[in-house]
Amino acid sequence: MRHCLSLILVLSFTSGLLAQEGALQLLPSASELSACSGETLQVSVKLDNPVRKNIGGYQVFLRFPARYFEVVRYEPAALSAFVATAGPAPLGNGYRSCSTGTSDGWSDLAGEDVVSVVATFFGEGSSQAFQGESATLGSFVFRPRGEVTESQGVLFSPNQEVCHAHLDEVTRVFDAQGKPLSFVAPSTFRVSVKVAGPAPRNLSCVDAGDKVNLAWSPPLSGQYTGYRIYRNSEVLISLPIPGITSYADADPPQGTILYEVALLLQGGLEGCRDSCSVERSAGALFVRGDANRDGEIDLGDAVAILNHLFRGSPMSCEDAGDFDDSGVLDLTDSVGVLNYLFKPGEKPAPSPPFPGEGNDPTADELTCKA
Repeated sequence: MRHCLSLILVLSFTSGLLAQEGALQLLPSASELSACSGETLQVSVKLDNPVRKNIGGYQVFLRFPARYFEVVRYEPAALSAFVATAGPAPLGNGYRSCSTGTSDGWSDLAGEDVVSVVATFFGEGSSQAFQGESATLGSFVFRPRGEVTESQGVLFSPNQEVCHAHLDEVTRVFDAQGKPLSFVAPSTFRVSVKVAGPAPRNLSCVDAGDKVNLAWSPPLSGQYTGYRIYRNSEVLISLPIPGITSYADADPPQGTILYEVALLLQGGLEGCRDSCSVERSAGALFVRGDANRDGEIDLGDAVAILNHLFRGSPMSCEDAGDFDDSGVLDLTDSVGVLNYLFKPGEKPAPSPPFPGEGNDPTADELTCKA
């Protein structure tokens, strides 16, 4: 996937204030920008207060397409005395979606996420409300993540989903006493994206067991100073060497890993990206209890555990010798094998994976090599 973007924003705002007392607006920093040159999208929060109501604070809960954009920060204007933000990192842990039970569906970097700002105009020891006709309250800053494939673009909108008893997660304005005012909430806007700019090409990532090897081709044209490599959206390393076209991640985690290689441009800006992913299992497959890896659980496995513990004999799969899956190899594992083999009556079976091969279902520091 090439993360090389140029954005065209189409906005439609509610015309007039109708019978309302004022309005909030969400205004983008530009109608067109090139994400590949390191630019960001700023969505300003503007307050219109034509009847000069006493304004004590505001809150904005903004839905955005997390697949295509990541939130960078919220920049409060000098008018705001106190601001609290929440949402996907770096603004916080986000919110639990109404429709996903206990999962954090509003900050999972998939589908739609919700980012928020809650602010008051009262400084410390102050009781002065805002009475101006208009003000820019602050700006959400977003960075494009990927190419938009929807023909109509993607939607940014003020959240309207209310389901949590202790927090009304919708956009609104408050008076000096904290009472909601009948202000018009922001309308939605769409973002269309097209590919533009040079990028790394043919990025591949290969799981080599103890490391992941990345390789790519340089862009066909354009000036750049090097590359920056991301692992699961976090910077892994910056390589200010234009001629380099490979890198080995010597300490990769388990599970699904998304790698992105971005161009570094003059002035510290970041250009386009290419991406690839790998799925790393949690070690080699094994059968619990088969400590010597001979395909059977027998007396030799109990002996292998004892030799490892007291004679320092090597064991290629410590997880297989961890009979009770305690995360520690000790004497109880050898005893467990003996009880499984010789104890009368119902035999205490090993913990999974058993009787077939599998990965260790619990995280620990024991290893298993192929």
